Amino acid sequence: MSRIIKDVGKLDPHYIPEALPHRGEELKQLSEIYATVLDTRRPQHAVITGKGGTGKTTLAQRFFPQLAEMGKEKGVLVDLSFVNCKGGYTANEVMKDILSTLA
Repeated sequence: MSRIIKDVGKLDPHYIPEALPHRGEELKQLSEIYATVLDTRRPQHAVITGKGGTGKTTLAQRFFPQLAEMGKEKGVLVDLSFVNCKGGYTANEVMKDILSTLA
């Protein structure tokens, strides 16, 4: 008996695939930016842009564990907060969400 959908779990909006095809360069760039941050302790910002459905959110969520591991290797505690700004968040609402998840 064949099924159209082999793994329903992959349809979950929180699903993050093991591999991100065609995103290796972006992951490398994020790693380079934040390796410098971990070394210098000077903040940097990275903005991930693109059309809807192109994997921006998944890229960020896939990078978070990698960043935490990079921090661990350098003896730096990395505490992460993910806020999806879709839906017209104001800067104050974004900051409130970040602070509430880190508190």
